[in-house]
Amino acid sequence: MPIQKIFKGSDLLFDLKLTDANGELFRIKTLKEFNIIFYTTTKDISIECSYVDSVYTGIIEGDEIDSVVLNSSDLALMEDGILKYTY
Repeated sequence: MPIQKIFKGSDLLFDLKLTDANGELFRIKTLKEFNIIFYTTTKDISIECSYVDSVYTGIIEGDEIDSVVLNSSDLALMEDGILKYTY
């Protein structure tokens, strides 16, 4: 996937396509816990989306696939750079 420029003031929505070791698609709600952290230059300034104790934070449960939402006010706190993630 090519690099895409993100403009300040934009909210972002990413679909999460999670697969197991066999390539089978699975959903976040089937996990006990899930965390994904987005950052640019440092993890000290980051956005965390999670699923813990059946509560979604920054994650939308879709009909067929789950998505994460990064709102513009949180993104504005980050330094310019490539958006990275860890989970």
